[in-house]
Formats: sequence, structure tokens, C-alpha cells
Amino acid sequence: MVRFVGLVRVTNVADEVEHQRATLYSVCAQVFEEEASRRLLIRSRPGLQAAVGALGPDDVLVIVRVKHLAQNFVDGWRVLLDLLRQGTPVRVLEGNDASSYRAESEFNANAREITRMEAKMRSDEIKRGMEAARQRGSVIGRPRVVNEEIRLAILSQRHEGTSLRSIAGSMGVSVGTVHAVIAPGPGI
Repeated sequence: MVRFVGLVRVTNVADEVEHQRATLYSVCAQVFEEEASRRLLIRSRPGLQAAVGALGPDDVLVIVRVKHLAQNFVDGWRVLLDLLRQGTPVRVLEGNDASSYRAESEFNANAREITRMEAKMRSDEIKRGMEAARQRGSVIGRPRVVNEEIRLAILSQRHEGTSLRSIAGSMGVSVGTVHAVIAPGPGI
């Protein structure tokens, strides 16, 4: 017998959360709630994991809208496709995407391609922005911990036979940083 297990995405929009609760509690045998976050990976989301873990062999995960699986519609599709890939059947109750999804289909393949293209566009936009910042003279990334003075002091102490851990302690840096300074090749 099919059992519906619901998932409510708790956001700061109270009316939307109450609508999800009312809708899911009216049709589901069990309902899980998860605080909204930016996490997309299923393994990084305890609420979603609990809901999926509660599913029996014939059970279905139920959500109100695809966007309730993530922060936005596109990322919601990305999570939905991941659920389908791992064999989790999903039923969406409202919106243009209202349907039961049990496996990859041509429609899902198209949605996957759209999300892939959107991610590539976002990545390209970020790369262009970083390049423009570099051309304006901005330094991208974490600031360097080791300046030339500290680098020479690390090399000197190591030449004297001091252990990496002792050097790190005296210089106020990590052992990994000391190792990167003394290792040949591009370093810190």
C-alpha cells in the first residue's frame, strides 16, 4: 500500500509555510520539516534525509511545489532530479510541475539540461566578474599569510633542523603552511 511522506520547507514566509503544512498534513501519513538552507546535496540536509529514510518500498515523498526542495525553482529541480536518480519517487502537488515522478523521463532529462546550462551561465558570469575585478587591480582569494620575511625565517629555522611543528608554533602558522613554504614548486 502506498504511503505519502511529506516535506515542509520552513522559511521566513509564514503564510507559505502554513500553506505547505495544511496541504501536506491533509494527504500525508507523516510530515517532516526542514529549515530552509542553501544546501543542495541530499546528504547535507537532515530533514530531507529523514523524510527519505522514512519511505518504505512503495512510499512516495510529497512536496507542495518543486521550489520547496531548494531556495529557487532551478535548484529545486536539481534536488528533485537527484532524488529520482537515487530511486526516490516524488509527488509534486501544485504548480506547473504538479505530477508524480518515479524515474528519469524525457521531461526530466530536459529539466536536467536546463539546470546544467543555468549553472554554467552562473559560473561563466562569476568568472567574468572575477576577471574584471583583477583587471581593476583587485586581488582575488584569501590574503597570503606568509610574507617574504616570514618565508625566510621559516626556511632558516628548517635549515637549522627545527621541526615543522616547532616552526609553525613559533611563526603562528599551520604545519601545512610551513610545509608549503619549504616544499619545492609553486608555494605560498
